[in-house]
Amino acid sequence: MNTVSIRDAVRDEWPAVLAIHRRAIHEIASADYPAEVLDAWGSPIIRPDLAKFDAKIERGQVVLVAEVDGVLAGFGELIPEKNELLAVYVNPDYSHQGVGTAILHELERLARKKELSFLQMDASLTAVPFYKAHGFQVLGRDVHVLRSGGRMDCMKMRKELT
Repeated sequence: MNTVSIRDAVRDEWPAVLAIHRRAIHEIASADYPAEVLDAWGSPIIRPDLAKFDAKIERGQVVLVAEVDGVLAGFGELIPEKNELLAVYVNPDYSHQGVGTAILHELERLARKKELSFLQMDASLTAVPFYKAHGFQVLGRDVHVLRSGGRMDCMKMRKELT
């Protein structure tokens, strides 16, 4: 296993982050969702809107990337004001190599540093076992509304950070 390094994402990486997002959805979550959900959730991004990345950062959102040997291997996002773990996505080429765990641990460390007492999230059905293995509790089934307006089944999850 190569060393995973975690750092803040930079604006120029946003297209690569979105590409990881799409690949992870279509290659990893495809067993748990029908094609129409996958397409709504991981639609192609023709021209990544860098202003959306800027807006996330300006609002205080944390966007981290993981690198393995200089290659972006995953990313994660945290919205501290909502105690919300937004996402951890891993490039399928680096699946099951500790990348997601490294991202999650750093997001949790930053949440504790910001004095958050818990994290909550809408987890994809695919990701539930990962988050459960890292101490998140399932609160119940729900429906997550995607940016596209589409809807997908999810699990509400929470982890105490004490």
